[in-house]
Amino acid sequence: MLKTKNKESGITLIALVIIIIVLLIFTGITVYEGKDIIKEAKVQTLETNMLAIKAKAKGYAEEIEAETWKDEKADKNSLYESNYHMKNVSVEEKFIEQLDSNIQRNNYDAYQITSETLGEMGLQELEEDIANGEEYIVVYDSDDYNNMDIIYTGGITYLQGTYYTLSALQSVYSEQ
Repeated sequence: MLKTKNKESGITLIALVIIIIVLLIFTGITVYEGKDIIKEAKVQTLETNMLAIKAKAKGYAEEIEAETWKDEKADKNSLYESNYHMKNVSVEEKFIEQLDSNIQRNNYDAYQITSETLGEMGLQELEEDIANGEEYIVVYDSDDYNNMDIIYTGGITYLQGTYYTLSALQSVYSEQ
């Protein structure tokens, strides 16, 4: 008679626990790293949107400058409002602190970007920010419209601080 050994095939309970622990460690690392990647993507998206607004706003500033040069009686604020639906606004101190250093702190013009302006700029996807109560504001040095910065009043928390301006975000990237 042949004798067969009764071997149980399969995985032991200890091996199963070790596999589960290893999978939990990998999952934890992935989730932790994934949050950082998502946050980085949000920051880069905001920076890209602010750069797009800045490019369009610079074009608008050049057009306004040309109009006021042709007609010295032309009012910049009225032209921004009528041509581009941008309203002249005052800026809170916490935003002023983060403005580009080339902009004179006591000599600037600030214009709020409206949803109509975003539509004209081709940035309709940002209208949701405005609907949620956040604003984009273009700040020009009154003496030199080439010196400008963009403010996002919602701010974005990144690394060790909350950033409201394009120049502040860009300075964080340059330090990394």
